[in-house]
Amino acid sequence: ALVDGQSALVRLPRAQPVSSPVEARAAGQPEPWRVPQASLGEVQRYRPLSTLGLEAATALISGGPLILADLVFADMFRSELIGLSVYILGDFDLTEAELFYFDRSGRFGRGVSLFVDSGQQLLEGQLLVDPLLDSYFVQRFGARGFIEYPFGRFTRIEAFVAPQGIRVFDFTFPESPFAQANRGVFPALEVGARFALDTTRVALVGPYAGYAASLGTTGTYLFGGPDPFATVTGELRGSQPLLRGYERLFLHERVIAGANLGGDLAEQYYLPAAYNLRAFREGSSRLLGSGYYVGQLELHFPLAPVLAETIYLQGLVGVDAGSIFFDWRDALDQRVANTVLGGSFGFGPLILRLQWARPFSIGAGVPVRGWIFHLAILTPFGALF
Repeated sequence: ALVDGQSALVRLPRAQPVSSPVEARAAGQPEPWRVPQASLGEVQRYRPLSTLGLEAATALISGGPLILADLVFADMFRSELIGLSVYILGDFDLTEAELFYFDRSGRFGRGVSLFVDSGQQLLEGQLLVDPLLDSYFVQRFGARGFIEYPFGRFTRIEAFVAPQGIRVFDFTFPESPFAQANRGVFPALEVGARFALDTTRVALVGPYAGYAASLGTTGTYLFGGPDPFATVTGELRGSQPLLRGYERLFLHERVIAGANLGGDLAEQYYLPAAYNLRAFREGSSRLLGSGYYVGQLELHFPLAPVLAETIYLQGLVGVDAGSIFFDWRDALDQRVANTVLGGSFGFGPLILRLQWARPFSIGAGVPVRGWIFHLAILTPFGALF
């Protein structure tokens, strides 16, 4: 034999047949190793939730009241998650919350959640002078069941079904014709699917290499109410390090687009300015629309050495361009562009991002003159605000 116990780097004991452990000990040989045996009655049942521990928790409380909180529990391998996300803005009608459980321990990922969310939409899709006086709110509440199936290491498909109730209300004019025509709660069923590809590699400062793409669609049918509607969204993003082996100097690109189709209550999109078109001030009605397309290019670079294991200071310069619109005929006429510079300060699970944007003309008008400041706080689960 090539390995006979004599020429191996580690001397292996020769296996000798013995009739009993007593004879082995008498002959001065080690007792043969035995595989531990257990009867079915002695094996403990697997308890999925018994190994969960606190994964992360964030909270922000201020006057108003304004309360934002995230709480997530996960097991050692993050194959099971239980979480609660809450956003309260002064009134129950504006409360958003979700309690979810997700299990990725098998080939199929699966989960359930209970949710309530609300959003402001403009009447008839017009950019009006005072959006608070010419808008309405849509509140959704219900349950969601979802599955995830990986085709390979980097690709997966996701699907969900969500029975829910949809309620329309108007803070300013509760008796307006629109509010009267849509009074009550409409039972609804929402279904959706998304295909995703992701090869992103993440470092301390965020994704620095790889690319990701996704394409998704949803459809909502209202029983005994307004016409059904649907949405289609897509995203493509990538990152490339400029110096091999150095994770803090890289380019980041992102392209997103989306549109809605259907009835009067078709979901409108609100794109937060600090993460999308930084040519607008946060809260502007120009950030709301039934369709959008946005492109971003950023250069990320270090401003100081890493101060501790999770404390760093990173800078960025970049450019945004795109449009948010209600009518496809306005998709080009309402395009904007801006340059941006800023920095990110990471400390523990929080990232503080300060950015200054300056719009410039691309033949369709400049929405705001001068510099625009944006403040954003991010957590491992996304934007805190």
